[in-house]
Amino acid sequence: MRGKFAKVRLAKTMDEIDWNNNFLKRAPRFIQNWYIDKYMPMVIEEVSIYGALGYEIILSRIDEEFILNFAEEAKYLGVRAMFSEEEIPLPRGFFVPDGVVVKVFLLDCIIDKILRAVKIEPSKLSLIIIEGEEPFTKAVVELLYPRLNHLGIILESGGEQSYSGLAYEIFNDCGLNISFGERGSYLLKEADIIINLSENEKGYESFYKKNACYIELSSASSKINDIKLKRSDILTINKFNVEYEGEILPIEQFELFMYLELAAFYNFVSGRNVRNNIWQIKNWIEASNIKLRNMNF
Repeated sequence: MRGKFAKVRLAKTMDEIDWNNNFLKRAPRFIQNWYIDKYMPMVIEEVSIYGALGYEIILSRIDEEFILNFAEEAKYLGVRAMFSEEEIPLPRGFFVPDGVVVKVFLLDCIIDKILRAVKIEPSKLSLIIIEGEEPFTKAVVELLYPRLNHLGIILESGGEQSYSGLAYEIFNDCGLNISFGERGSYLLKEADIIINLSENEKGYESFYKKNACYIELSSASSKINDIKLKRSDILTINKFNVEYEGEILPIEQFELFMYLELAAFYNFVSGRNVRNNIWQIKNWIEASNIKLRNMNF
């Protein structure tokens, strides 16, 4: 296990605050406020996700000084990752799951659902990847290419030469030629599925063909809203739940579990030995019989 997690929320009422004694609990509000300002109390309770151990931490304030104090307490407790279902400014130095990375390893499941929904023959599927960070882009290519006959990469920051070695290996392995293009490329206009890895706020939605499917794998969630607004004909996917061992969790919490419990995933997120770890993660996903629930077509 790679440490513990913290589920963070703000106290809903004064009754949830840890006053330490009944006098403070019954004291006038100005005394309670003085105590909160001086001692910054928080409630810490043990919880678990899929057996991964952690804490629910209830904060009495969320100003900068309190968050810094909370960060120190979290480190003391052995917390390595944290999340909140509220708008709380979580401190730096902890892994905060957003579901983006784990979705890379669920792409096979996502694509299978898309193919069934839009009735495309797998052999005819045309898929493009909009380039993000190079290691991330290469990982997606390696995971997907064995099932594809038509694969393209839209280059944003790197050049085609950055992928020449990987493209050569893939061609030697199965004869697949990866196509490369930039903004305005025919690849964008022919793709059945678009996987976006780019953090660039400027998207390509005006180029996509009618009824294409768009999968968001970046943290630039505003792109999904733009596409829904400008291209209502396009299927968009960025949120869903995961079922594992009979329990259903949001994708972000499943990613948190994998970060804490699966060494290969922790190493992948940390940028260690990326290429070797992707296959260990993929094999674990397949062996675990993961199912996707509540996908937002």
